[in-house]
Amino acid sequence: MHDIDHTDIQQREFSRVVTHLAVEVVTDDARRITGKIQNLSLNGILLATPWSMPVAARCTVILKPAGAGDAFRIKAGGHVVRSDEGSTAIEFDEILGIDSLHHLKQIIMHNASDPDQAELEFERHLGLKRPALRELKDRTGHADKAEESGNPGDEPAPL
Repeated sequence: MHDIDHTDIQQREFSRVVTHLAVEVVTDDARRITGKIQNLSLNGILLATPWSMPVAARCTVILKPAGAGDAFRIKAGGHVVRSDEGSTAIEFDEILGIDSLHHLKQIIMHNASDPDQAELEFERHLGLKRPALRELKDRTGHADKAEESGNPGDEPAPL
């Protein structure tokens, strides 16, 4: 059994939750890999995996409830920040689509030990919202007023 380093937890920027969604990682060379979620946050995911990936490798993470169709799906682009033979950590660079953003927020809020803290983290990190807000703007012709307070330009804000 491993001891928990409470200092590390207190310094984390995002709340982590445990959830039992199905996860698939699609690599840049189109390999499809599955694993078990150890924890999930607005910033990324830690997977228990029998495989490893090169650090900095680009990938797409797809999360959905087991047996669910594509209607409820979370899709995020990211890159590997740590990987060994037992686990792989992927940092999200962007959440792909307004529906993915909404579903990710709901999963985290539902499973967080402190939902108010999770809500605050979400509101403080508009960079996570930018790609999804651009999609909303494209669909409706206007953007949420929250976009106006984010970083200028078309690029997602750094997390």
